[in-house]
Amino acid sequence: MTTGPSAPRPVSVLPSAQGGSAGGESQGGGLAGPAADVLVDALEALDDGFALFDPDDALICCNDAFRRAWRPVADLVRPGIRFADLCAAHWDRVQPAAGAGRQAWIDQEVALHQAAGGAREYFVPPGRWILVAERRTPDGGIAAVVSDHTETKATLDALADSEQRLAQAQDLAGLGSWEWDVTSGELWMSPSLYRLVGLDAIGLRTGDGIQDRVHYLRRVHPDDRQVLVDLVESCRDTNRPAEHAYRVVRTDGETRWLTTRAEPVADPDGRVVRVKGYCLDITDHKSAEKALARNEERFRDFTATSSDWFWETDDRHRLVYVSESFTDFAGVPSHQIIGLRLDNLAARWGVPAEQRDRPKWDAQRAGMDRNEAFRDLDLRWRHPGGDPRSFKISGRPVFDSAGRFRGYRGTARDRTSQVLAEDGRIRAEVRLVRAIEAVPAGFALYDADDRLVICNDEYRRIYACLSDLLRPGASCLNLIDTLAERGLIAGSAGAVEAWRRHRRNRRQMPDHRAAYEFTDGRWIEVSDYGLDDGSQIMIVQDVTDARRAQEHVVRMAKLASLGEMAAGVAHELNQPLTVLRMGLESMQDRLAEGEDPHRFLADKLDMLLGQTQRAAAIIESMRTFGRVAPETRVPVSVPRAVQAAVVMVSPGLREAGVELVVNLPRTCPAVRGQQTAVEQVVVNLMNNARQAVEARLARMRAEAAGESSAEAPAEPPADGPGGWIWLTLDPVVGDDGQTQVRLRVEDSGGGMAPEVMDRVFEPFFSTKDVGQGTGLGLSVSYGIVADMGGAIVAANGPLGARFTVTLPALPAGDADGGSEA
Repeated sequence: MTTGPSAPRPVSVLPSAQGGSAGGESQGGGLAGPAADVLVDALEALDDGFALFDPDDALICCNDAFRRAWRPVADLVRPGIRFADLCAAHWDRVQPAAGAGRQAWIDQEVALHQAAGGAREYFVPPGRWILVAERRTPDGGIAAVVSDHTETKATLDALADSEQRLAQAQDLAGLGSWEWDVTSGELWMSPSLYRLVGLDAIGLRTGDGIQDRVHYLRRVHPDDRQVLVDLVESCRDTNRPAEHAYRVVRTDGETRWLTTRAEPVADPDGRVVRVKGYCLDITDHKSAEKALARNEERFRDFTATSSDWFWETDDRHRLVYVSESFTDFAGVPSHQIIGLRLDNLAARWGVPAEQRDRPKWDAQRAGMDRNEAFRDLDLRWRHPGGDPRSFKISGRPVFDSAGRFRGYRGTARDRTSQVLAEDGRIRAEVRLVRAIEAVPAGFALYDADDRLVICNDEYRRIYACLSDLLRPGASCLNLIDTLAERGLIAGSAGAVEAWRRHRRNRRQMPDHRAAYEFTDGRWIEVSDYGLDDGSQIMIVQDVTDARRAQEHVVRMAKLASLGEMAAGVAHELNQPLTVLRMGLESMQDRLAEGEDPHRFLADKLDMLLGQTQRAAAIIESMRTFGRVAPETRVPVSVPRAVQAAVVMVSPGLREAGVELVVNLPRTCPAVRGQQTAVEQVVVNLMNNARQAVEARLARMRAEAAGESSAEAPAEPPADGPGGWIWLTLDPVVGDDGQTQVRLRVEDSGGGMAPEVMDRVFEPFFSTKDVGQGTGLGLSVSYGIVADMGGAIVAANGPLGARFTVTLPALPAGDADGGSEA
């Protein structure tokens, strides 16, 4: 610095990006003379920058430090320049990132400069921070002091970063710090401590140490509040550290466990003036302690109540612990076996060597020597009372933190009752198998998935053709399909396929009984019975001999029916024969008289042909009915069978004076069976009805004379005399949702007494006089219907007996589209 007069030094001012001043141009021109030199030298001796503005905000003077601080516009910093002009030049040269625009930024900086309200911090490119302090002078000017704040700023930022990292570390560790001023009673807490108790969530940090202490104590659990206060006061009074765990209830209602350690801070005279400490969130630790305590209590309860017993060995496989439940099992106090090896237990307590599985023990010992885990090793024990005991033992090796083998821990379970039950089950299964083999029929049990569980030898004999498939787990439906695919069921290909579908459907609806014919001539009867658990029993019998006997009975019943119809048929045939005889005599007379025979003979021959056809139809129906029916089942048209039966029965009905009303549907599905069998059922039911009506008419004629002239009603009348039989045929839907063909035959014969109805289907049971019936008609009909998978039911209607026959209908694809009446 020079000592003589000198020209005023150039002065420059650089507004920061965040502060400045505004003003017009100065009319002054700076300082001059010795006083100015002294002032300039004094200012240049300062380390900080200095500038003085007059009341009009024009620069009076500044030092070099001030010019260096505002380097981007240093060439403009000279006496007389206004602060606003310096701001404008700074904007144009530096263009600070101020979104409000050029003039707005200049206005803002000038306003801050004019306020001269204290110190402001600015960033000056390329990387310096300065601190500007402005004050008003007594004459209204502004004095500005500028200091380099870069290093201080870096230190403060580092301190802030350190505090932030400390706060983050405390948050992560669940740690908070605090300090209590003993004299003032104020409490300071770190932000992380506030967050531990949730105070920051509702903004309760007041900055007032007394109030913060009150707020914090409110969050402490009421049962622990006084303990915490006593802890801190004890630390103050004794000048010794103290530590305690307590609970806090967060503002969100959650209860957390904290542990705090208090450290006293004394002055030089040894008086405690502050107590400081930290709080650590130990909720997880407390939860683990409680869980461990619960597990230990649970383990004690288990060991006390469990039928299992627990054991532990050392590294030489010697028992060092057994639970008390061992005494209940073994009948020996647990202390008497401590020190024994596991493999010596059985030998020590008297189980003969031949009853112990030595090879298994030898293998187990080798595995234990290799420190291998083992599971469910079966052992036996002889109780001191003499009863044999069985148990299953499991163990796993235990190693210390260094990986050294320390022994085994494990459990043992009393299996005596299970072993006894298993022995009993095996004996029961043996008895069951023997009982099943003793059944005179084929027996098979299928589970709920229709898989074979067990079957006897008779079942295998009957189905010897499936011997390659009859094994446990075989599907019953697959066996049914195989019977059809291998051509083992009698009938044409279409009939066998229809049987297959029908048999599969019926298998899925148990409590069903059916018979079918093998290609080798055998007849097999199958009965399916469902059990509550979904499994099914199948009983199979070879009924070939019974079937032949039944067919013989059926033929006998047919012959009996033909005999009963003989009188009516003879009368029916007598009429066309009489017409034939009279026509032939008439032809002889006319020819003798010489009349032209052509026209006359043509008319007579047409009439005679019609009569012969009538007689032939009656004879053919009798022949068809009387012949032996084939055993193969085919789709049968029930309306056609009814019509054929009506042809045979009608002569007898007319001779007896019984009216027959037949109601047939336009279309009707077919059933599976034999047409002659269906005809026989219809004939038997109508003959039975005719005989009942004849008996009633005879009684009525004996009681009073008179004949009914009423026409045949379509439905049975509610009351009234007369001899009627109503035959109705229609398709219906059964209770199982399947289509059925229902045949109903009802008469006006007065009905059946209860004792008769109970026995009406018994063979050889009859209410007729001796010599007037075989007693087989209804019994044979019952067998035919049952064999076709249907049912026949007897009941009383308004005027007489009512017999209802239901037969399962074939699907449309299994027949020729049903039949038309």
